[in-house]
Order: sequence, then structure tokens, then C-alpha cells
Amino acid sequence: MINSRIKKLKEEMNLLGKEPKTRRKINKKLKDFILKRDNYKCQAQRGSKCNKGKLEVHHIDYNPNNNKINNLITLCNFHNSSISNHKFSNKEWWIGYFKEKMENVIYVGGKKNESK
Repeated sequence: MINSRIKKLKEEMNLLGKEPKTRRKINKKLKDFILKRDNYKCQAQRGSKCNKGKLEVHHIDYNPNNNKINNLITLCNFHNSSISNHKFSNKEWWIGYFKEKMENVIYVGGKKNESK
């Protein structure tokens, strides 16, 4: 019965031109890799230490299904929720900022080295 309700809801959303949000889970191995690559630090602030909560992995392009390594970045839960809240955030600016940050990352033997 629940499956039929879910199916009906998906059909109704498609009729309205809205795709239901689905999220591919970031597996633990990938999450650990991203956190380690980013030195277990929130990447939202330039050179500043951010101690605003638990670390999370953010999708740079805001697409929860794009789990490519160069689309994932470490943020504290404060910045992740602030940046993800489109009412209070300039989405395009953050996408550009994080993409530029990722362009400077070179992977050598599985380690992150930032080019100068």
C-alpha cells in the first residue's frame, strides 16, 4: 500500500513538471576520502579555521546524485546548511568559488596537493 502511494505521488509530481528529489548516498569510503583530502577542515572560509560543527560533504553543483570526487567538498554543518539554503545564499557564487578551489587540487598517489 505504501509503495502504491509513493508511485502515485511520483506520477503526480511528474505531471506538475517536478521530479521528486532522490539522493544517491555518499558511501563511507568516499566520504572518508573527501574529508581526508580536505584535511578534515571546512572549506568555506579562506585560510580561516572554522569550528562551527560536525563536518559534512557538500555537492558543489547542488546535484545530490553527482558524487564525483571533484564535485564533493568538506563543509561544517553550519556552512553546509547556510550555503544549501537558497534563500540566504548566492548559489552561483558558491559554485564558482568551490570549482575554482577544486581546480587547484592535484592528486598525487591518492593525496591532495594544492598547486601554488
